[in-house]
Amino acid sequence: VSLVLYSLPAVTKAIEQKEPLFLVEGEKDAERLLSAGLFATTSPLGAGKWKDAYNAQLEGARLVILPDNDKPGKHHAQQIAEQLQNVAASVDIIHLPELQEKEDVSNWLDKYGTIEQLQALVTPKENKLFFSFEDLEKLIGPIEWTWRGWLPAGLLTIVASEPGIGKSALALRLAATM
Repeated sequence: VSLVLYSLPAVTKAIEQKEPLFLVEGEKDAERLLSAGLFATTSPLGAGKWKDAYNAQLEGARLVILPDNDKPGKHHAQQIAEQLQNVAASVDIIHLPELQEKEDVSNWLDKYGTIEQLQALVTPKENKLFFSFEDLEKLIGPIEWTWRGWLPAGLLTIVASEPGIGKSALALRLAATM
């Protein structure tokens, strides 16, 4: 028996229509999104059980991964994203705001958000060149800081202003401190 992604017809339709396809952890979450009119799927057997054969089924997809808020869920999401970066049209991991440990998208919809808010998280915004760290945390989850509010650990930071304000002095001071 060859295993396929859950609700494969919805997967195919999402790809054909170039609509976001939500990849969640578990049939319960996939059904919750499907019943709300979204395209959703999951892989059989749970987190950490992704098979290479699923990659071809997602060729050209606008994939939105909604991991469970626990270590296995986040690792599973990252593993899938890495495998599909050159297969899918796009791959985004969305860490839903306010989720507690071990909660998932169904918990988020029950306690914190709506389908419309979920759709807003994945709808392309107008081209925005600058994001606040607050905006960024909504997209990627909690930020680990080197300098709270100013310098996130492991993320690109751009310092920009008019000439003569002290950008170079600040950058040199940061480099010397690090």
